[in-house]
Amino acid sequence: STSMSLIQLIVDGLLAILLIALGAVIFIKHRYGYWRRRGVSYLQPEFPFGNFKEMGKSIHPAHLTQQIYTQFKGRSPFVGLYIFLNPVLLVTDLSLIKRILIKDFNHFPNRGVYFNERDDPLSAHLFSLEGRKWRDLRAKISPTFSSGRIRMTFPAVLEVAQRFCAYLEQSCVGKDAAEIRDAMARFTTDVIGSCAFGIECNSFEEPDNEFRRVGRKHFDTPRNHPLKVFVMKTFRGLANGLGMKLIHDDVAEFFLDVVRRTISHREENNVSRNDFLDLLIKLKNTGRLEADGGDIGQLSFSEIAAQAFIFFTAGFETSSSALTYTLYELALNPVIQEAARASVFETLEKFNGEFSYEISARFSPSAKDQEFASGFASECCKHELVSQ
Repeated sequence: STSMSLIQLIVDGLLAILLIALGAVIFIKHRYGYWRRRGVSYLQPEFPFGNFKEMGKSIHPAHLTQQIYTQFKGRSPFVGLYIFLNPVLLVTDLSLIKRILIKDFNHFPNRGVYFNERDDPLSAHLFSLEGRKWRDLRAKISPTFSSGRIRMTFPAVLEVAQRFCAYLEQSCVGKDAAEIRDAMARFTTDVIGSCAFGIECNSFEEPDNEFRRVGRKHFDTPRNHPLKVFVMKTFRGLANGLGMKLIHDDVAEFFLDVVRRTISHREENNVSRNDFLDLLIKLKNTGRLEADGGDIGQLSFSEIAAQAFIFFTAGFETSSSALTYTLYELALNPVIQEAARASVFETLEKFNGEFSYEISARFSPSAKDQEFASGFASECCKHELVSQ
């Protein structure tokens, strides 16, 4: 009868749901037993976040990781954790860390970051690719970051710095304080736009230019629902098959269009600049950085666009935040501020008051002849800067 068929259908549906739920429970328990089966000390996870339940809410992932590291440092050389359903190993022993990153690096080259080369080409950059593709791309890209080629971009950085100083002087007229965070964001946008793309962003005159707009959207507006993030981090193959993307469509289209138009303009007009994109164009066309240099291998348009994109995003938020907090610390500590200022002026006097790449190198963390300034730079690089 119809009623019996309906009841049977409901029973079959409930059984199917029950079997799926049972299978899911067994699968989750098996995944969360990864470290226990291997005899590794681990923190008890909670579904679905693993050991990072508070991530993105009340605590930053880096701070949460630091807490776990401090908890196990000296007690165990490593501890097993779970990010969602993925088992990860947090290493606390320095000698083991060095072995993983240096001697045994061939066994640990992958970062485990989601990317979709087919549907989201800008996500397939040097920081996310794995295996042979990563090795081949790294061999091509690494020479573009030699000290000599970085030196070539210094005039562009200095020009932006001069505009920054003029902007800051104007901003302080008749005021007791200036908004430094926004100023540093404009500074880094102009530096990256010039050094990476050879484009004058003019952020000091046009604070809402396209580079800043898409940069803010990429960082401040998540594209994906947390459920999608869970799938991308836990089931990368499935996420790729479903065409899940990391980058907003309009952000991706903006960068693809900028790179496409810039390459076309330079090739059609035989234009060359001392910037990152120019080096990538040389690799695209000849597979070499120098006419008499060795053959490194050619790059595709998608590879160029992805590297230019990560060059921008890696420096957009990180550099401006680091500079902002460094200046904030200097403002809180006037004695250190005066010592740093004296160190800079002392060095400038030795070079006739002209700032150069050589002078900037003297203030890097590895510099030895400017102990205070290099020490200050080193502390800014390795510590949390915001005072409690």
